[in-house]
Amino acid sequence: MTEKIIDPKAEFSATLKILATKLTKTEYERVTGTMFGLYCGLSYGFNMSDVSFLPTIMQTWDDSREDRIKQLAKVKRFTVYENTNVPAKK
Repeated sequence: MTEKIIDPKAEFSATLKILATKLTKTEYERVTGTMFGLYCGLSYGFNMSDVSFLPTIMQTWDDSREDRIKQLAKVKRFTVYENTNVPAKK
């Protein structure tokens, strides 16, 4: 069985595209700035032997469930007005 080789740059670009399509520009800049900080070696309070990094990521996802549901459940209300300037279809 052959393993599928994943191009790391393509994977990173695909991840950025997900972020870019889901976040506002300000949110995107915040997330990518944090990612760049991690890349540059900033610890953000975690150290290399700290096992709470991934559990913190998962806990944040779980804790934000209600916020995600509220965001998805937003209903846009609008009023339809009849355009009296358009000739009726025959």
